[in-house]
Amino acid sequence: MSWLVSLLAGAAAWAALQTIGLGLRRRRLRILWGLAQEPTIPEGVGEPLSRPFSERVLQPALGAVGGTLGHLVPRRLLEDTALRLRRAGLAAGRPADWLGASALAAGGLGGYALLLTHTWRGAPVLALIAAVVGWSLPGAHLRSRARSRARAVRDHLPDALDLLTVSVEAGLGFDQALGRVGERFGGVVGQELGRVLRDQRLGTPRREAMLDLVERIELPE
Repeated sequence: MSWLVSLLAGAAAWAALQTIGLGLRRRRLRILWGLAQEPTIPEGVGEPLSRPFSERVLQPALGAVGGTLGHLVPRRLLEDTALRLRRAGLAAGRPADWLGASALAAGGLGGYALLLTHTWRGAPVLALIAAVVGWSLPGAHLRSRARSRARAVRDHLPDALDLLTVSVEAGLGFDQALGRVGERFGGVVGQELGRVLRDQRLGTPRREAMLDLVERIELPE
């Protein structure tokens, strides 16, 4: 059984590295092809080298792995990841990229653990555990951000409701009162109430916009 676990862990690490390498090779070929079409070095060619390592290497790697996983994983998993991104305040993030980050973390930690303990009999099991931990790290980060945002809303909710009530009683419309509450509190409350108002301006019914808010902020209150 240990040889099977070792084989699976090695295959996962090999697949992750091959996917990263394929994405980087394709990017390199595109750059070389562009240079071959230009008799002189165009202005700004050296700029990518001055960009941060995360933009030059990590983001293309995530895009390559995420693009592959986006066609392989179940649609339900992509939808769940998209919901977690919204709850974490990262609605602009691509679910496939976060799954790619999970795969890279799993392959990296699993391969590193296997490399350090390859002489030990229980190395495959330890590598498998490390891979599972690596896979769960991005998800744990999203859950932490979502809990933090929910706490921020809960802390301001009583005062926000009081201000909303007073504003409506003073003669403001409900949407105007929501805007005033958002301006007064800012932060997560302001962002989410502003999102509700923007959705309504784009044609989303008020009830649906409010239900989307309930879905983004996982808070019983």
